[in-house]
Amino acid sequence: KLQKEIREARAKVEKERRHFTAALQKLELRLNGEKNLEERESLQIRIQEISDQNSKLDEEERLLDYREQNARAGYVYVISNIGAFGEGVFKIGMTRRLEPMERVDELGDASVPFRFDVHALVFSDDAPTLEAKLHARFASGRLNKVNGRKEFFRADLKEVEEVIRANYDAVVEVVHTAPAEQYRESLLLGQTTAKV
Repeated sequence: KLQKEIREARAKVEKERRHFTAALQKLELRLNGEKNLEERESLQIRIQEISDQNSKLDEEERLLDYREQNARAGYVYVISNIGAFGEGVFKIGMTRRLEPMERVDELGDASVPFRFDVHALVFSDDAPTLEAKLHARFASGRLNKVNGRKEFFRADLKEVEEVIRANYDAVVEVVHTAPAEQYRESLLLGQTTAKV
């Protein structure tokens, strides 16, 4: 999936680069033939804007090159779904996708009644090792002890945060209270219906 995402992202970058190159050529032709000072300034500003956008594409390409060359890079996520699994149960997994929230959204599809809430999303050059350390630390709280591919754990989020911070150098934001908006709203609607 990562290779497919990288191919699609590269195709998008190339398409944008062709568009910017064509636009720059047209603007430079107009600039060379323009006598009006105000119009020349306007064209130069537009040329600079397009050049800046083109530079952002260079950065996107560097990121794609890095991700393609470093197969261990990815995101480790800690998510919960209290409406489906209750408090204190977390899915600790990883994805190499360029957009990690796509994976979280996939997990919250029709197979569970509510969307997952993200407690931590950590980019790491060695995501499999960070994920393995978290799995090892919370192995006793693993819900499915038969199938190791089911990555749900009963854990204390403060301890999860400690393991992440001990094994990862960057500042990581950990959300301790799950918004669980649809779940909480459903509870309120249930209470309102019960009163009627």
